[in-house]
Formats: sequence, C-alpha cells, structure tokens
Amino acid sequence: NKLVNLLIEKHANPFLFITKEELDSYINDLLDEYSLDDEYDLMYVFGLIVKRMFGKYDSHTEIIVDSYIRESLPIKFKVIDGDVRVIGVNNDDKELMFGKLLSVNEVDINVLIDDISKVVSYSTDEWLDVMIADWLHLKMRLKSLPSFANNGGNFTYKILLDDGSIKDVSFESDKMYGDTVDIKLPFKYGRGFNYSYEVIDDYLRTSLETRKELYNLIGYEKVIDIRSPENECERNI
Repeated sequence: NKLVNLLIEKHANPFLFITKEELDSYINDLLDEYSLDDEYDLMYVFGLIVKRMFGKYDSHTEIIVDSYIRESLPIKFKVIDGDVRVIGVNNDDKELMFGKLLSVNEVDINVLIDDISKVVSYSTDEWLDVMIADWLHLKMRLKSLPSFANNGGNFTYKILLDDGSIKDVSFESDKMYGDTVDIKLPFKYGRGFNYSYEVIDDYLRTSLETRKELYNLIGYEKVIDIRSPENECERNI
C-alpha cells in the first residue's frame, strides 16, 4: 500500500484510465493470485499494477530495490519469426549462435513469454519482442517472473541447435560476467525509421512509416505529454 500510495502521489495523472475503487479491487485480486515472498515478487506485482493503471502509455515507471541483482548474463537473444534466437554469446559458447531457446531452468519459453507479456507495457508487437529478448538475459527480470520464482540459484538455458541437437548452458547467479558478449545477426540490421506515434486526446493521432515523414509533417510542434495531459510541453520528436 505504501508503494501504491507513493505512485499515486508522484505520478502526473494516476487515475487517467482507472478509478481508485477499480484500482483497489485489482490490487486485492493480485494479492489473492500472487504471493509476495521476496523483493522480486514485489517487482512483478508492482509492474502489473502500473500496467493496469496506465496501459501502454507508461513503460518507464517501476520499482528497483538496492538488493536486486542487476547484472546481465553473457547470452543475448532476438525474437526472429516468432522464435527466440541466440544472437550473442561469449567465445566459449559460439556453437549456440542462432540456436532456438527452448527453456530457462526447465521453464518452457512460451510460459516465460506469457509472464513477460502480462507485465510489459507495449503499443506494438515489435516492442514486446524487444522486451522479451531483453528480459530473458537479465538476472533480476528473470527472477521476478512467477513461473521462474525460487527456481534454483543458477540460470540454465536449453538451446536447440541448427543440427537438431540440444545443448544446455548454465550461468551462476552471483557471478559478475561483465560485457563479454559478441553479438551477431543472421541478416543485415540497422536502426531504420520504422516507428509509429500516437498522442491521445486527438491532438495528433497518426501512424507513419518513417520518422522522417513525421519530421516533415509536424517539425517541432507542440504536442501533449501523454503522462501529463493537462500540461503542454515542447517535445522534439
């Protein structure tokens, strides 16, 4: 309750999409469904509350506790054609490159993706794919997932290789790996200009193929900050 009250106090518009009564009811339902055994459970449930309050319009508000293990693991992924593929490993695990992730600590990848999808705020499927890949190599994110909670001290990934064989690779929870990952992609990749924008309250409601078109359309016009719709702000888009 203290955290929720702090969120209500600090956020620009906490009841834009939900009433106080609806929020209280939702929190009670969450507490019936999820146990809060540690700070990682709290992180996940708080994320669900934020998503219920603000929908796709707030992907930044979250709780971070000092004791969280913030290190990433030396393996990175990308969602490609619906599969989670390895795109980054250290020199000792090169054979895993472009393999398909099947599970983490024996938890099926589809179960993990479902947990992530429930808590991540997103307005496009592409952004959800980015977040899925990101969560799957971050220690504190994995440890917060309900299906993963209290599931051993290490992180063991099961990877299906291109030759049909399956290999397990494990990483220690408390080891500091540093940035030793060599990232490769099986295709040419650039940042590009494939973004879409939506500002609520009909000030600007459009979806464009490129940011360049957006620049040409509105330049540096005033738009409404969706996190604080009562106040206009200068926003360089």
